[in-house]
This record gives sequence, C-alpha cells and structure tokens, in this order.
Amino acid sequence: MKTGLAHAVHVLQRDLVENHPDDAVRLLERMTAPEVADVLSRQPASVTVPVWERLSPDIGMAAMDRLPDHQAADLLHHIDPTRTAAMLSMRDAETRERFLKRLPESEANELREILAYPPDSAGALMDPRVLLLRPDTTVRESLARIRTLRRRSMRLLFVVDADNHLQGQVDIQDIATAGATTRLEEIQRPVRAVVTAIAPR
Repeated sequence: MKTGLAHAVHVLQRDLVENHPDDAVRLLERMTAPEVADVLSRQPASVTVPVWERLSPDIGMAAMDRLPDHQAADLLHHIDPTRTAAMLSMRDAETRERFLKRLPESEANELREILAYPPDSAGALMDPRVLLLRPDTTVRESLARIRTLRRRSMRLLFVVDADNHLQGQVDIQDIATAGATTRLEEIQRPVRAVVTAIAPR
C-alpha cells in the first residue's frame, strides 16, 4: 500500500474508532482476531478503550492475546475492571494470571476479587465463556463465531446491545434452521430467567 493511501486509511480508522465506537465495534466483530488487534494496536489506548470495552469478551480477549505485552498491560490498566474481568474469564486460570501479573498489584487484586465468586454461588457455578452477539448479526456470522470457539456444549446464544446489556437469547436449534442472512433480532426470544452472580445455589 502506498504511503499516502496507508496514511489516509489510518486517519479514517482513527476517526471511526474515536468518534463512532459503536459502528467500529460492529465492523470489528466481523473481522478475525488478528485483524482486530492490528487495527486497534495502531491507535493509542486513550482512543481505543471505548471500543475494547464494547467488544464481545471472546473477540476482545482473542485480539488482546495478539498484542505485545506492554500494550496489553496498558489497555488492562485503562479498561473498566468489570469489562476486563469479563474478557479474562474467557481464559483459564493460568492465562488470567499471566495477564494480571502485568498490572500493579492493587489493580490485579481488584480483578481477582471480581473473578472469585463465593463457593456454591451462581457465579462460581456458571460457565463465564458466553458468546455475546449483536441484534444485527446474521446467522452466517453467528455460525462463524461458534466455530471459532469449538465448544460442542453450546445451546444458547445471547444478544446484547452496544453497551453489552442483555437483550434476548437465541436457541442453537433456531440458528440451525434459519436462513444464512437472517438477523438474530428476528429470531431472538426473551431471556427465561436471570439471577445475580452471588445468588446461592
């Protein structure tokens, strides 16, 4: 790519990320993790944090895995702790600790507390590696995301808004029978039940 064109692309990407984070997330969540990391790593953390916080945790964590250590640590320092915990929950305990060790001890301990639910609570019993999708995500795009996770036990997908607030759920069997271009908002259903993470068994 010629220097002038590369600069123009960089400027456009920065404008999108900085001024239109919701639109940026919609585009990034259709890209591969290396592509997401490449686009966001070219911008300062102060600009990209709102986008990182809006990304689905599985995509955010997969992209962060591909950043240099110093850049990942800088992002973890700036991202809201609950969003950081959601991303770290997509990885096993050993990998989580590898990321936490890049942070000041006080921040790392705060995240450890968020990640450590009381024994026998809903948070301790649940699988935190949920797949979050947007209402306008198509069935084809959903299937591609499911394949990247390679988890056979997945039965439900969850639909969230731009702020990752829960909007509805989609049964995997409805994905299997819907057309490739069907959007999730067309087949989503209300969430059947909700409990807090600290609710006892």
